[in-house]
Amino acid sequence: MAGVVLETLSTRKLVCFGIILLLLQVGCFLLGGLIAPKPYAHEDMLGNKCVDWDANDTDKWFFTRGPGHCKPVADGSNHFEFIKNLHQLAKDEGKRVPNASQIVFNFQFPLPRDNMEFSMSALFQEMVAVVRIESQYMKSLPGSEIKPDSQIELHARLGYRDDSDPPGVWHEMVQSRETRSLRCQLEQSADGDTGEYECEPQPLFSLGSVAHAQYLLNIRVPVTDYSNKNIGLLRDISVVEFHQNGGFTLVWLGMKTALFPVLCGLLIWFCWRVRAQARPWTLLERSALGLGIALSCLNCPVEWLSLTVLRAPVWLLVSDLRHGMFYSGLLAFWIVFTGEHTMDGGPKNRFMLYWKQFLGVAVAGACLLIFDLSERGVQIYNPFYTVWSTPDASRFALASMIIAGISMAAYALLLLVLIVRALRGILEKRRHLPSLPQARRLFYSGAIVRFCVFLGYTALCAALTVAFYIVMELDESHWKWSEEGHSLEYSSAFVTGVYGMWNVYVCAIIILYAPSTKRIAGASGIGDAAAVPTEAANLFTTESDQQVAYSCASERVRVLNPGSAAAAGSAAADSAGASASSAVGAASETLAFVQKAAQD
Repeated sequence: MAGVVLETLSTRKLVCFGIILLLLQVGCFLLGGLIAPKPYAHEDMLGNKCVDWDANDTDKWFFTRGPGHCKPVADGSNHFEFIKNLHQLAKDEGKRVPNASQIVFNFQFPLPRDNMEFSMSALFQEMVAVVRIESQYMKSLPGSEIKPDSQIELHARLGYRDDSDPPGVWHEMVQSRETRSLRCQLEQSADGDTGEYECEPQPLFSLGSVAHAQYLLNIRVPVTDYSNKNIGLLRDISVVEFHQNGGFTLVWLGMKTALFPVLCGLLIWFCWRVRAQARPWTLLERSALGLGIALSCLNCPVEWLSLTVLRAPVWLLVSDLRHGMFYSGLLAFWIVFTGEHTMDGGPKNRFMLYWKQFLGVAVAGACLLIFDLSERGVQIYNPFYTVWSTPDASRFALASMIIAGISMAAYALLLLVLIVRALRGILEKRRHLPSLPQARRLFYSGAIVRFCVFLGYTALCAALTVAFYIVMELDESHWKWSEEGHSLEYSSAFVTGVYGMWNVYVCAIIILYAPSTKRIAGASGIGDAAAVPTEAANLFTTESDQQVAYSCASERVRVLNPGSAAAAGSAAADSAGASASSAVGAASETLAFVQKAAQD
């Protein structure tokens, strides 16, 4: 019967293997820190205000750069100056003074730099925008106060053009009427008669792919008897657009392209090793295989298709689903991994023993899946949609997040308890070591150290995974947290480092927990399992663990000096005869001889 590679691999080879993994891990961090740029870039845009003189011509595009552009209304320091400039523009154009519904805020991006026009790239992968409303308060004007439950209705229209299109030609991508809640704080002047509202940014749109060269956004804020009341004196609308850096995308896809075939090859080797044992798969082996398959799906560099032939808005949803599948596989594996290493003498290798833990993981995953599909799924055909736009949808989304959060908190506590229990169970077995022969004592001491180190590595991987998930969730909508414009920052080294850690950890699991090729060398000398005390047999809880322990102890003695050990064993067998006590004495002499030969 064979054990796992972690138990039977020599210390020198195991140290070399650990050094290789450490170098790979450091390389992943350095790849993000020294080569890759920041994961995301952004552009701050203040809307140019144009006038729809044709009174709500929704088929016309308004933009301020390029042939056919509109003449923007000059900004003023306050609401009265803007109205004055608007009247002056109407006089110059020979038109009637427009109403609020005819004012169009337009945003054309990417912005020019150094008088040069730039284009968006498919390497940006995704594009997310948030909108910020800037309003004023004047005590002398009724209705200029923003109430706590106020909402603003935006008539938004998103268009695009490619390099092959004639100048000034835009194509409509989507138009929608969206409602956003206003959460604002009033900063009054010293006399209290005027003030400025500082409103929180709100999600505007989310595109799952960047398939075109330039984009144009038109926003209207019509005032009617039923909408856009109590929103203050609207002064400006600003939009912050976020996209993934193209350089970071190339590094990210390069890592996936390099790691995907390596992990697939290891999974094939792992399956071949297990099938060669001619026995049923253990629960830990099935869990390790499932984890490897989940990570392989995450590693598969299908994003190359989004750069060439399939520029569809589904890639953001596909990415979220693949990450969710990997997280579920990783959480389920940790439950099995720590549970199978808990040496409490209870039954092992049964899926139903962990059904409560798996149920918690399934509930959390289902809630996050429902939340993701309810938003990302709708955004495929309406990028302006968000579950936080209406009270009912907000409550549903919040309930899903709370249930998922409670489940994940319970899981984290359970995982911590299982890791502590496993470590305590392994360390408690040390009290049996003094009663064992030296060879077995050395083997079990090494095995205890190896399992403790790997459990510690598992705990570190779990902590970094939780930190990575929290950071990515907080940064998903790319909020601006303060009026100074500071955003949640994290480096590319953290992203590539954690991603590399997942691959290093899973590869280590696949290799170290694969069945070993070292087997029991018959009932010879100290390798005889019948001569093992009961205390030693209890060090490992499963039959396969006990047998591989005996095999490794025998193998370790036998490989120190094969020629001398064989000669000494033959001499001991000739002198022992049929007496069991003489056989034990001969085995002891053999051990002493081999140890002396190894020292020499």
